[in-house]
Amino acid sequence: MILCCKCGTQIEPRNLNMCDFCRATEMSTTDFKKDDMIECCRSCSRYLYNKSWYSAEWHSKELLDILLKKVSSKYEINDAHFLYTEPHSKRILIKIIYTNQNIEHPIEIKFVIKNKQCTDCQRIEAKQFWNCIVQVRQKVEHKKTFLYLEHILLENNIIGGEITNIKDRKDGVDFYFLDRAEAVKFFNFVKESVCCRTKTSERLISRDLNSNKSNYKYSFSIEIVPVCKDDIIFISERLSKFLSVDRYLLVTKVSTRIFCLDIKNLKVVEFTDKFYWQNEKEICVVFSSKSLRKFIVSEVEGVSKKAYSKEVEGSDIYSQKLSNQTQLCCYDVYVTTDYTTSVHCKTHLYLKEGDYVLGYDFGHANISNVEECDFQIILVKRFFEKSKNKKTNKFYRNRNAVSFNEESEFSSHGKNSGEYDEEEDILADLTGLEM
Repeated sequence: MILCCKCGTQIEPRNLNMCDFCRATEMSTTDFKKDDMIECCRSCSRYLYNKSWYSAEWHSKELLDILLKKVSSKYEINDAHFLYTEPHSKRILIKIIYTNQNIEHPIEIKFVIKNKQCTDCQRIEAKQFWNCIVQVRQKVEHKKTFLYLEHILLENNIIGGEITNIKDRKDGVDFYFLDRAEAVKFFNFVKESVCCRTKTSERLISRDLNSNKSNYKYSFSIEIVPVCKDDIIFISERLSKFLSVDRYLLVTKVSTRIFCLDIKNLKVVEFTDKFYWQNEKEICVVFSSKSLRKFIVSEVEGVSKKAYSKEVEGSDIYSQKLSNQTQLCCYDVYVTTDYTTSVHCKTHLYLKEGDYVLGYDFGHANISNVEECDFQIILVKRFFEKSKNKKTNKFYRNRNAVSFNEESEFSSHGKNSGEYDEEEDILADLTGLEM
């Protein structure tokens, strides 16, 4: 046994030759800074650590984690918690319990909050609200494509706090970003979701010759093809011979590619975005969904032609799966609009007498600079009126949806005979909406 070098108490031999009480009282805490400073943005209340800004609430776990990272120590910290302070005092007190020489030591550290503006708030104060812009454009008469685009963006959680502003422009929408990485992520998602062509550019804002740093504004442009589902397109004679199809085609689906149906030959053709933009001047949209009219099927004669083509998922083509192919049938039907005049036409839809259908009337259309169509009427899809009896209407819709893969329910209340309300079509079935 030896005596403690401070108080003379008998202890066992050890390195410091001190008893536990003297070692605890004589131990120095100079390894810890008892007073420190932390910078906080006065606008967004974010805290600066290691050249990055972090969001944290008052006396939260995130804030305690940031403060402990600023406390540099070679000792093991066993416990840490906040001591109560008011936010307006601009003081943060934390109590730390650390271990040294197998003895726990408590210590209080005070942090003084210093106000500072983060880079994002500096841009807002300087009226520099954006650093990158994504411009989405489509030259069509409706906004159905952008409604579909908004749906898939919300479904995949793409739209968030990284977008500083959204503005409606002529033929499109502008999305503003502060971070270029977030803008590129959004740009790539839209590019992979729709059939389009893209262009990128940048503009020099300022340059520091001393530090060799430059400030740029980036612009990403996306132009969506001006072709939507249920449109009638007219192609040139060269493309007609090249694809072996009729010059009038019905667009059945538009995603990252364009799927069209030749009703005359019952052939499904597929356009890529590259093929479309290379032959843009040879492809013309004759009718859009705003020109759809309502017809009534007065008589069905039967099947006049059958063909086999690759199956197109999600289209309105009446199909019967045979191995890996789809059987396309052409039906001879008579339709009427005013219950007096009956017009014969061919369609790919499976119809019954008394059904309502939507189609394009070439006989009463004013079309110039295109070849005369062999069909007077082209039927596009079936039309269901809202029934007063909801149970009967629901059963009728479900029966037809299972058999013929229909999309949605329409309503024509308050409309004249033969008119088609496209807005109700869009809002009726947003989950199954395609361009």
